[in-house]
Amino acid sequence: MADSGSSSSDVTDNPAGYSDPQQAPSSNGAAGPNKGQLAENSRHIEQRAEQQEALDSGDGFQFDPDELRELRDEWQDLAEELNDLRMRTRELGNAGPPAEEEASRGQIKAVYQHAKVCAEIHDQMYEYAHQYKQRLDEALAKLQESDQDAQETVHNTGKGL
Repeated sequence: MADSGSSSSDVTDNPAGYSDPQQAPSSNGAAGPNKGQLAENSRHIEQRAEQQEALDSGDGFQFDPDELRELRDEWQDLAEELNDLRMRTRELGNAGPPAEEEASRGQIKAVYQHAKVCAEIHDQMYEYAHQYKQRLDEALAKLQESDQDAQETVHNTGKGL
């Protein structure tokens, strides 16, 4: 196709009116990232460096017990909501045909198949959320045990002086 001097964002070159993303002009008129984007990129790079340093030193992630409890409670709430959905899906699987004729019986078979698939999906999501909540409970217990051990060590260290 010959170029007739049109720009690269010509509608004929881009299906459904798509145009290439445009960068905001910088203060000197040239296209490029703005100051906010540069600051965000800098923070992101700094966070990655801190995370990598923590991983390299073996520190890994650190959790505050209150944050961990809040996260656990959110997963517990999600598991409960998913459990409610599981029960409602089972009710759908118990529906009867609207009438006793061939078309209604065919439709109710489709409803049963749909309910079965939905129930399986909700079961899987519930199990995931429930197990995640249990893992958070275990992590919280370990964190509390570690904190208790540290307190006892500090307390016992002071007695020897």
